[in-house]
Amino acid sequence: MSRQIYLPELLSINIKNYTLYPNGLDYTFDFVKGVNLVLGGNGMGKTTFVNIIRFAILGLYKKPFGYTRTYQGNIIEKRQLFPQKYFSNRMDDSIPTDASPTVSISMKLNNVTVELTRDLSSITLTQLKVDGAELPGTLINQFSYEKLSDTAKINTLPYKYERIIKDNTNLEFDDLIFFVNEVLFFGEDHKTILWNDGDVFPDVQSELFNKYFNDPDLDKKRQEAIRKAKYFDSLSRHSSEDMRAINKVLSKMKDTSISTAHSTANQRNPALALINLKGRLEEMDARLASVQKERASKSQDISLLQNEINKISLSANDIDKQLKQIEEQLNNRIWETLHPSYHVFIKNIQLNHICPMCNQPNDELVEKVTNNSNSCFACNSPINENTEDDTILRNRFNEINIQRKTLYQSINSKKKTIQNIEQQIISLDSEFTKIELERRIIQQKVRELEYENAMSDNSQNSIQPFLDEVNRLTQQKEAYQKQRDEQYNIVKSISNEIEDVITANVHKFSSIFDVVLG
Repeated sequence: MSRQIYLPELLSINIKNYTLYPNGLDYTFDFVKGVNLVLGGNGMGKTTFVNIIRFAILGLYKKPFGYTRTYQGNIIEKRQLFPQKYFSNRMDDSIPTDASPTVSISMKLNNVTVELTRDLSSITLTQLKVDGAELPGTLINQFSYEKLSDTAKINTLPYKYERIIKDNTNLEFDDLIFFVNEVLFFGEDHKTILWNDGDVFPDVQSELFNKYFNDPDLDKKRQEAIRKAKYFDSLSRHSSEDMRAINKVLSKMKDTSISTAHSTANQRNPALALINLKGRLEEMDARLASVQKERASKSQDISLLQNEINKISLSANDIDKQLKQIEEQLNNRIWETLHPSYHVFIKNIQLNHICPMCNQPNDELVEKVTNNSNSCFACNSPINENTEDDTILRNRFNEINIQRKTLYQSINSKKKTIQNIEQQIISLDSEFTKIELERRIIQQKVRELEYENAMSDNSQNSIQPFLDEVNRLTQQKEAYQKQRDEQYNIVKSISNEIEDVITANVHKFSSIFDVVLG
């Protein structure tokens, strides 16, 4: 399901009192339809000018909403912003001005003209007009705006601007942040949507497909599940860090005990044995998590490769259709007066090495049709004279056939890569099963030692509060991991649904182009 979206069409920009450009303290530029070039030497402020345009549209937003947590584990939902002094740090304080630096931009959103002014120092949206009419609203610094609750934002000017974006572009404001920063803006890092680091969010091509070739509500649910999964994963890692800290203390206590007591007596001490086993469990949990992450990554690699195979297969199918059309044209030109199944007879001879009339093996007939294709295989009468058009068609056929072979070689190569990755996944699954089995055995020993330690009245029971805290953190970590996995399962389910829609759209687009090209 694709949707119609309307990106901003820039009309003009005005920059006032920005002393990086001392000769243009009141500078206006009217954008032309098409390509607008910004020329100048190094250090003249070209990149800053482009960033001012981006700031005029978005403010200082760098990333859409995401989840983070406080040290206490409280959830925080916020957008990422560029540094507040990004523009003011680039000004020349020796040049006097009579007012704060501002940028005003005029743009079309669908058929609506929107004009807004932002303060480059205080990072505040100070004026907003729609079709010439100014909208009232509370002025607020962008960083302060992000700290407000959703209810408190309603009467502010930035909130009203976000509503205008949503009403006139068919995009959420977070979508606009994504589009401007990741697709439309070409920065000095030269990163484009044509290549992405798969480990770095966002994978722009994937996000484009997921967001704009699907039901937007479906993608919202997917993004929400991703944020929650990352949040619970963060809490789980926080619990692991606390467990490691406690285990370090227990390990030091164990070392101290060993240095002051007889080793054989320590070996029989359930509390000290618990320390060792708890540490071993922590190591195993870390490895199990690593194996799961590696497996998920390899599964994702297989999914991406399979998607590439599907796309290449569509191209190969199109080429097969072209080859079939050219072959039919050649057959029609060559065998216009022949039996309708003459070419079937020829293929039968070449492939099966038998006579098509009596079905008996006949290698001489194979050699005949191979070396003398211009004569009838039955009576030797001439059946074809090569014309210039025939030569053009044959050359075209050969060119396309080479493309076809390249595509199928690529498909076979990717299938072999998938097979190799699947073998790696099998090895990871085997390792996971082995560790999990050993982990269950150790857990049973831990339960036995915990009971023995609880029944013991020796002085080592002083470490029991530490062991209890490790148990609590272990249960807490497992609960967070379960919640994380539940959210990732939701992500996987929605992603599969999205993938089905994308595949259907690709087939639909392919058929449209096939009709156009045909």
